[in-house]
Amino acid sequence: MQPDDIFKKFILTFDIWLKSLNHYSTYQLQKKPDNQSWSIGQVYMHLIDQTINFNIPQIEICISNNDNAEKVKSVEGEEVFRQNSLPPIRLKSPAQAPPQPENVEEVLEGFYKVRESLSVLTRKISITKFKGKTMHPGFHYLNAGEWLQFIDMHFRHHLHQKKRLDEFLNSV
Repeated sequence: MQPDDIFKKFILTFDIWLKSLNHYSTYQLQKKPDNQSWSIGQVYMHLIDQTINFNIPQIEICISNNDNAEKVKSVEGEEVFRQNSLPPIRLKSPAQAPPQPENVEEVLEGFYKVRESLSVLTRKISITKFKGKTMHPGFHYLNAGEWLQFIDMHFRHHLHQKKRLDEFLNSV
């Protein structure tokens, strides 16, 4: 898949998340089903944080050098990327949960930053002469286009969690 095609697909998922923000109050963003679960606001903050602070820097490294160009994805990584989808499994929340957003505007600001950064990087991926790869903790070595694809898969993966949290919020 070409970077422009990946980005267009990402925007479709991104818009689902963005449009939903119009329907949440700050209270709803912060409301958790229980002490072990995240709020919908924490899911948004997770997507923003992981994209801005981890995934985007990986893309920037990949488009700036040829390090690890010969390295490959894990067998699991090959399958996930072939299917273009993360497995629909619930993972146990890490010990350090994402922060609660202060308000809807904070989430909007982060989301717009994600979209703008990925728009710029998509163009750079398309024209770079470099073929570097960096290590993903589960899928091993990914190139810049694969990191972009991973971001899209990650946003889609959390739609399952969003659905559960929306059902919870509609029941309270």
